[in-house]
Amino acid sequence: MYGKVKRSLIALLVLGSSLSSQAQDDEKVYQDAMRYMERGKYDEALEAFRYIRHLPEVKYQVEACSLLSKRYRNSPLSRYIKYQNEQAENPKYYYWLGKIYLRRMNQSEAQEAFGEYLQLATGRAGFNQQVQEVRGIYNHLQKWSKSVNILPLQSPVNTIHCEALGDVIGDGMQLVFASDRAEEGQYRLYQANMTGEGWSAPKEWLATNVTLQHANLVEVRNQAVVYLDPEEQQLKALIEAGENSTPVDGPDLTDARHLYINAHRTRVIFSAPDATGNLNLYESFKLRSTGEWMVPVSISNQINTGYNEDFPYLSDDRSRLYFSSDREGGVGKYDIYVSVFDVDNNAWGDPINLGMPINTPDNEFSYRPVKEGQALISSDRIESLGEMDLFVVEY
Repeated sequence: MYGKVKRSLIALLVLGSSLSSQAQDDEKVYQDAMRYMERGKYDEALEAFRYIRHLPEVKYQVEACSLLSKRYRNSPLSRYIKYQNEQAENPKYYYWLGKIYLRRMNQSEAQEAFGEYLQLATGRAGFNQQVQEVRGIYNHLQKWSKSVNILPLQSPVNTIHCEALGDVIGDGMQLVFASDRAEEGQYRLYQANMTGEGWSAPKEWLATNVTLQHANLVEVRNQAVVYLDPEEQQLKALIEAGENSTPVDGPDLTDARHLYINAHRTRVIFSAPDATGNLNLYESFKLRSTGEWMVPVSISNQINTGYNEDFPYLSDDRSRLYFSSDREGGVGKYDIYVSVFDVDNNAWGDPINLGMPINTPDNEFSYRPVKEGQALISSDRIESLGEMDLFVVEY
């Protein structure tokens, strides 16, 4: 009798230990899933949630994560809204509802959801940082520009692959961009021509592989594509498709990433990592007296921050500097900003976020004016066909 009781007690202890261990494992997986979700890595979060779907308290978060991912971007919101009654007093429910509407660029619905969140979360312990984030997003939503339209370039330009760093040459009749359509992860330069029916099927402009992280297509001037060779860290120019590229005189571009070069090829603005690894913007001028390039210097303390600044572009009149940054206070990950040069003080002004709908919760970069009232950007926003697409901004 005693032996049976002892065995039963041991079994209960083992079961209790097993349940405790399972609960600890579930909690760890949950924390991992939430970290992925909060960083916008929704596919990774869904993979983690897959192991704890049996937990009833995570069901609404799983649905939010699904609706925020590109994979389920066309799924009905009813999958999430059905949890509203049971989560009515939960600020995080409205936080993710606002994120879903925001990613789908539904302005009024996002404002309403974030407004509910602020009412429930403001003043509550543990929510201060998130409240500050939501207030920033809410302010961007209030400034949404109704006069701006964002249109994706259709196939055959945008594909299920990555298309980025676009610019237009030849009086707006030729489009040049980088894409990995030939081999994933290996970028080449392509050219498409404007026809009566839209852009033609892109043809390979430069067969040499380039890397999207290290500048590549940086500027188009005088019918030449100027790009940074990632292996040689050397500026090169390509006049006609299929020809061999030729070196372009430039400053020391060691560790340079994306850059701008002016039409006369006497001024270069580029991004490069600082001592902490964050990208800052630097510039260098070619001296007329000697023909030598000045040592690159930080472009401005008003522009460079403790975050990343990248993808510079200077307007033709040299009055506006466009760039992308992941600094605090933005709409999403990388946002596009503009700084206006103050002639009286000989300094760049405080950067201004271009706002929504140009910027989204995702990444926007490589702002390129095409003509009056129109520009090109690169973005991985939710409606992108592939990893990154080209979009037209119409003012």
